[in-house]
Amino acid sequence: MRIVRATAEDAETLHALQSRHLQYDAQVAKIAKSEDTGVIKHSLKGRIALIAKHRGVPLGAIRARDRGRFVYIDALWVPDMTRRPSIGILLLLTLEESFPPDRHYQVRAVHGDPASYRVYGKAGYRLVFEDKRPDGLALRLFEKGAPT
Repeated sequence: MRIVRATAEDAETLHALQSRHLQYDAQVAKIAKSEDTGVIKHSLKGRIALIAKHRGVPLGAIRARDRGRFVYIDALWVPDMTRRPSIGILLLLTLEESFPPDRHYQVRAVHGDPASYRVYGKAGYRLVFEDKRPDGLALRLFEKGAPT
């Protein structure tokens, strides 16, 4: 498995991963706004994105924004994350290696399958907030690290 930094030329790949991720989570697909390739390409100007590839095949991606001491993870696209949690964990940990050690990480996550949330705990994130939605989904906020 290789983790590579995404560039604007990878917008199509990121879009495909996002689409596949939403196909595996039909409940989330009903509420999540799918980004088109142009929006993804534009978003890369102010964010870092990584793609996990195995033998050249993209299997997952992560995207985050650095705000000084805080890093906000706005996307973790791993199709069928409950069957391939190691890809999500690897992406989270590799992202952290891209920043100085004093960073505080925050990720908001909504998944239809509760087993998908285990990825964050296995990568060392702790649950700090949960909001159960009327549609049965739960918005969860995870954090890692401590601001100084």
